[in-house]
Formats: sequence, C-alpha cells, structure tokens
Amino acid sequence: MPSNSYVSRLRRESARKIGSYRDMASASIMNGSNVVNIFGGTSAASGLESIVPLSEHAEQYRHLNGWTYVVISRIATRIAGQAVYVGQKKAAAKGRETTDARARLKLGQMVQPSWIKSIAPNGVKPVDNHPVISAIQNPNPWLVTWGLMWVTIASFEATGKSYWWMPFIDGELHIYPIPSHWVTPVHTKNRMFAEYKVQSQSRYSEEQTIPGEEMAYFPLPDPSDPVSTLSPLQAQSHAVATDEALQQAQFRSFKNGIFPGVLIKAGRLPGSLMPGQLADMPVLEPEQRRELIEACRAVYEGAVNYNEPLIIDGMIESVAPFTHSVQEMDFPKSGELVKSRIFQAFGVNPIIAGEVTGANRAQALAAEDNFNANVVNPTSDLISQVMTRWMGNRFDDKSLMLWIEPANKDDPDIALRKWSVAASKEWCSEDEYRLNVLGLPPRKGRRPKPPEDAKPPEDDD
Repeated sequence: MPSNSYVSRLRRESARKIGSYRDMASASIMNGSNVVNIFGGTSAASGLESIVPLSEHAEQYRHLNGWTYVVISRIATRIAGQAVYVGQKKAAAKGRETTDARARLKLGQMVQPSWIKSIAPNGVKPVDNHPVISAIQNPNPWLVTWGLMWVTIASFEATGKSYWWMPFIDGELHIYPIPSHWVTPVHTKNRMFAEYKVQSQSRYSEEQTIPGEEMAYFPLPDPSDPVSTLSPLQAQSHAVATDEALQQAQFRSFKNGIFPGVLIKAGRLPGSLMPGQLADMPVLEPEQRRELIEACRAVYEGAVNYNEPLIIDGMIESVAPFTHSVQEMDFPKSGELVKSRIFQAFGVNPIIAGEVTGANRAQALAAEDNFNANVVNPTSDLISQVMTRWMGNRFDDKSLMLWIEPANKDDPDIALRKWSVAASKEWCSEDEYRLNVLGLPPRKGRRPKPPEDAKPPEDDD
C-alpha cells in the first residue's frame, strides 16, 4: 500500500496516539517525577517518595478511584456495618443497665476486644443511657452512624488520618468528620496538638481555630515520625499511579482508535502501463466509499454469510483484517501485577472485592477470616481506642469505653451446629436460641414442662 494513502495515514496516526498513552504506564515507573508530583516530595537519598506534606492530602483524596476506591470502599463498608458499643468499667460504672430482655441477650452475646480486657480486667458493663450514644447515632444534621464511620475509615485509609470535631451545641455533643486536607495541627512549646487550624476549600470560608480537646485525631502512625502518618495509598504510590496510567491508556485507545473490521483495497486505475509498472491507486470520493461499503455489506453481512468466500475483481483488489487484538487494547500482565500490589497494600483480596470466578466456599471462608483478622479488626481496634480516649476526655469520664464489635466470618452451617449442640446439652436458654437462631423475641409465657412419667393422651374412639 502506498505510504501516502488515506487509510495508511489514519492508521499511523491512530497507532501514534495509542502508543503515546501506552507509554504513560511505563513512564510512571521510569520517571519518578510523575509520581512525586502526585504524592509528595522526593528523597534525594533513595529517589522514593518522602512523607506527603499536609497540603498533599487533597491530592490523595482525588486518587480515590480505580482499584484504590474498590479496596478502600470494601474496608470502610465492612467496618461501618459493625455495631458500636458503649460501656463503662464495672468498678466505676454509673450508667443504668439495659432492662429490655431482648437487648440484654444481645449485649450478653457481644464480644469485647482483647485490649478492653487488658485495661478493664473486671469487665465492662454496657450502658444505654449515656449522651455519647446519641452522639454516635446522630452525629450531626446530615449523617448517621454508618455514614460517620464510612467517611472516617475512607479518610483514614486514603490519607493515614481522620479527624472528628466534637463541639457541644445546646448542651448536646455533635460529631463532624473533617477532611484531612482542611486541618493543620498546631504544636506549642508545652503541648503537641494544642489546637487545630481548619480551613475548608471554599473560597468564601474563613479559617477557624479549634481547641485540641474538641478534636479527635485518628492516626496511622509513621515509624519515622511519631507525629506524622503514613497511609497505604502513599506506600503504594507507584502502583496507584501506574494503575491510573493504564486506565487512561485504555480509555484513550478506544476513544482515539480506529476499529474497522476489514480493510478493503480498491482496484487500481485501468490503462496501458510499461512492463513492471503499477497503476495508480484511485482516490475515491466520500459517496464512492459509502457505495463500496454498502455493496460489500449487501452481499456478505450477517451470520448467514459467515465464512463465505469473497470474490476479488477489478473493483476490489484485496481485503485484509484491520483491528486491534486483545493484547494491543489491554495490559493483561502488567494490569494484574499492579492490581495485586494495590490489593496487598490494603490487605484486601479479590474474593472480598466481589470476584467469585474460580473461588469455592472454602476459599471464600478463608478470605473472609483473613480479611477480618488482618484488616477489619485491627483497624476497628485503633478507631475504638481513639474513640475511648477522646470521648472519655470530652465527658471527663475515664471509665467510659467505646468499641466497634469485632468482625467474625459468618458460616451459617457451623453456627447452626453449635447452637443445636448447645440446645441439646441445655447450655443455652430457650430465649437465647429463639433470638440468635430463629430471630424471634423471648416467649412471654412458658408452657409447663410435662412430668417425666406423664403418658400421652389417648385418642377418643
């Protein structure tokens, strides 16, 4: 085909654009400056990212997309679905114990984390009338408990920290989650985190100063700086940048590419030529191109004409495939490698993210157990301990304790077998069995238990 033909020029231009975006994936690894601009400064000693400055947290929030959003949303959704309990150390409990029989059974079944047992060896007494309960259930005019916990965990995983502003308004405690890039901690000579400067991203907002005791700070500590944080998103900045480059390259490939099924080469112009000389290629008008395409479709289009022979004559010189293969349009190997790095950085596996192809029940249960033990429960413990510390300070009550219920894998078959054995051995009450297995409330009246020597009633003939 002549190098100056119309189709050849389009094909070269398409390949050039696709190749330029394909190079973005490798450039994100080869050129550290691309990653640094997204995730922070550069360390001259190692060439890797340094600690992300506070001003870069806004950039980290903007990278909540692709696989990063998938894994963070799974963690946040799981923890947000767990119950939040409030209690007090038994030695100094002042709250009223719950009196509802159904609630007593539920509270009696709850699992307390090991860190509570270590600081409250005598146990914790659940309470249901503390003001902090209302604050957790209705933190502010637009959020409920689930939303509060979801945004807290999402911010925590993305930026390595979360903030709660906890003012008393009209005598009631309110909780407002504050984005990390809005907050600047202020350290004084005598006190770290003495106060916080809060500035929203709206150009009409004014900077506010919040006392340190009104702000709860949830940090994922950085080993190299005790007052700074290190998020999984930052730790895998190269993989995140590469994933976004792959997606951009794929998007641009389909947007800018040309994907006809076949390439039809029109016949050459007729005329007498010298021996060995080829006739010129015709330059067709737009109407002629449409007529040629319609003529081919009329004869060969559709499943009934599949694999039918195509006759080449003076009108059509040749027909050749013209499309991109799967390898040209996708990045199967590099894409899976980047995905694996991001998933492992956050401790999430594909089964937890909803991938069921090739997975069986045993693998699903193992994935669930691993996710709970290595991600959900450790993160819940950290959030619970921060809530306990700051809520206790806010109410000046050192006996106050808050914790997120530990997550356990749900295997209905194993649970039913355990309850069946417990019921047969009389290790549980009827109300416990009704509530936890059947989902029924306690029975108001008890049927009298017949004596052991009682005979069944005889049928009347």
